[in-house]
Amino acid sequence: MAQQLLCSDHLILLDEPFSGLDVAMIDEVKKIIVEVTTMDELNTVIIVSHDIVTTTALADRLWLLGYEHDATGALVPGATISPEHQYNLAEMGLAWHQNVEAEPEFAQFVEHIKQEIRGS
Repeated sequence: MAQQLLCSDHLILLDEPFSGLDVAMIDEVKKIIVEVTTMDELNTVIIVSHDIVTTTALADRLWLLGYEHDATGALVPGATISPEHQYNLAEMGLAWHQNVEAEPEFAQFVEHIKQEIRGS
């Protein structure tokens, strides 16, 4: 993260930032990400992760990257982000507040995302 902050004014790309961390360290990394994103309204953090719960708790937008099917059910080559797999968590009331993970709506949304992934 430090390298990206030094090399970019407002953009940080994180690839699997929570993998291999214990629970306490995940909480620390989450705090750092929140701190960085709130330092400047232009700061943008893009997280690529398989950790649905942690990433969703930090996000204001969520995109599921996956394989799409055509009208016949055949797989379309390459991974895409279809419009039905783009979520504005701010509009849903699931962004920018602490302990969002404790809210029933958050748990329902995460379960919906898991079902979407299982159906792919």
